[in-house]
Amino acid sequence: MLWAIRHHVGGLRIGRSVSLFPRHSVSIGMAVGLGAGVVLDASGPHGKITIGDRTHVDRNSVLYGQGGIRIGRGCAIAAGVLVYSQSNRFDVAPDLPILEQGTRYAEVVIGDDVWIGAGAIVLPGATIGDHAVVAAGAVVRGAVEPWKIVAGVPARVINDRRCRALSPDSEPAG
Repeated sequence: MLWAIRHHVGGLRIGRSVSLFPRHSVSIGMAVGLGAGVVLDASGPHGKITIGDRTHVDRNSVLYGQGGIRIGRGCAIAAGVLVYSQSNRFDVAPDLPILEQGTRYAEVVIGDDVWIGAGAIVLPGATIGDHAVVAAGAVVRGAVEPWKIVAGVPARVINDRRCRALSPDSEPAG
């Protein structure tokens, strides 16, 4: 489904040119915001995307939910974030072309109150715990524990939200 105009349904805010398919495999909570150009792709036999209440997905972010994506409540997903829950395989046989090696599906789970900074990439099977922060441009694979702040490629823990008192002039992570 391609939304060409801004819609407000049950607190849902949808920007221009949002792609959502197939509609029956996408579940969106109350007061969710989807910025312009967001793509929610839950196609395929394992496809499913669930977005919790009061979560915002900013413009031009793409959620590839063919392996399943669950996003909690009150999350902020910045512009240009990519979330993958599937990947081409390359380990079946070295002499077999990539496109003949099949696809690996692994659900991505993002907890409540998570901030994912601009341009970050979340890979298949990743889990991001409640209250975590993923810095802009980070690549997340594996698990991010609750309250942790991660940055880099691959993402590594750089701090804990509970220990970080930000002054008004401090730079945010994303």
